[in-house]
Amino acid sequence: MGGIPLDESTVGAARAYPMYGEEVNMGSAETLGDFLDYVYANFKSDYYLLDIWDHGDDFRGACKDYNTGVAGEVGFLYHRDAVPVIGSHQVDILAFDACIEGMVEVAYDYKDVAKYLIGSEDYVPYHGFPYDALLSKLEAKPEQGPAEYSKAIVNEYMSEYLKPNGNGGGGYVEAFPTISAIDLTQVNDFVEKLNDFTGLLSSDMKGYGGLIASSRAKSILNMPIYGWDADIDLYTFVSRVGERAGGEVGLRAGEVLAYWNVAQGFIYSGRSHQYETKSAQGLGVFFPSSAGSVVHNSMTSADYYFSREEGGDYTVPFAGTGWGDMIRTFLGLPS
Repeated sequence: MGGIPLDESTVGAARAYPMYGEEVNMGSAETLGDFLDYVYANFKSDYYLLDIWDHGDDFRGACKDYNTGVAGEVGFLYHRDAVPVIGSHQVDILAFDACIEGMVEVAYDYKDVAKYLIGSEDYVPYHGFPYDALLSKLEAKPEQGPAEYSKAIVNEYMSEYLKPNGNGGGGYVEAFPTISAIDLTQVNDFVEKLNDFTGLLSSDMKGYGGLIASSRAKSILNMPIYGWDADIDLYTFVSRVGERAGGEVGLRAGEVLAYWNVAQGFIYSGRSHQYETKSAQGLGVFFPSSAGSVVHNSMTSADYYFSREEGGDYTVPFAGTGWGDMIRTFLGLPS
């Protein structure tokens, strides 16, 4: 799929790469662009998978580099900077071997520049993806397309971190593994249905505010530390609100939840058995607990979430959808 031969020619090509052996900023979109330019010019393939490894920071980005070679410079690969770089190339699968990237905000960012997104809405274990197994899977069937291989990534990841009893194994970040493959070609339609749902809630916040608050509390991910208690499971939230509100809200909720049906093909997820009684159905979303947390808790990056570019567009594009409207209405924030 990647078109890169695993032999001496690969080593020689790496040595010829202009940046090889130099200290570069791995949190720079320019570095990413240089890498992609080189790969696409030298390794032809029918399909391409771009894997981004390092610490993830949900809707902001990933790959913080403290050793850029420039004194005082700290690199960080913001999604807003990576999108145009990736969009200038053919990327069939965009995989984040990084925490908290299985978010609807991230899917919305990359919906027009890749076909599938691989990410976890929770933590990724220290050892990351099982690359030996993934390469073996590809070597055994090199003709498989992005849809099939995306599922293989999910399956191999879960096989790596599940015990025979279905529980997660390893250290604390390996205790509850979960990962998903998202079909980005369906994101626009999915968000349209989500907008219909959130629009009803926003139009009657006095009536639905209590239900929204209680459903949000039940949808927090398993290990909310370091400020990530502001990220919740989207399916759990929509399901709880829909079941309890009923009526038109329930109908709209059902249209959103239908995207989790296997036949829909929108999301293919894996999770440990512990998650069967918790909230992790494969796609997270940002929902801070209070207006105070937006103002005072810098770890949630809420100020970034609701910021705007010079042209007026939201820095996080998903914040400009019905979900963002609902949060602002619920918390009493200015639009």
